[in-house]
Amino acid sequence: MSDQQKQRNWFARHKVLTVILALVVVCIIGGAAGGSSKTDTKKDTANTSPAKEEAKPTPAPAQWDIEAAYAKINNGMTKAQVEEATGQKSSGCTESQIQYVGKTEICSYSGGKGIITVTYTQDVVSSKAKGTF
Repeated sequence: MSDQQKQRNWFARHKVLTVILALVVVCIIGGAAGGSSKTDTKKDTANTSPAKEEAKPTPAPAQWDIEAAYAKINNGMTKAQVEEATGQKSSGCTESQIQYVGKTEICSYSGGKGIITVTYTQDVVSSKAKGTF
């Protein structure tokens, strides 16, 4: 049996661990991307004139309560319901097809000093995770 077949068999035998591992990777990437864009936003704001800032509405990310938003997310909710409950649009979504599971989509919701990562299986919430920075 080749090494490639052994790897493929491991992922097929450990479906739950594979999904959890994918979540961890997405959370790390989302956290790193969220931190970088926050810094870039500050740089961009410093270089704009006050007139441009008034014309462009800027959300107040510090006011987003990650704990309250996280508590509102329940298994079985749709993406639209999660966006309404959290007051945030999804970002950084990745979609994949997992054998025996079906369509899986992982999305991030960030603001203030935190990020919530939600996994949708067959278009409904199947798991959630949060992190603060």
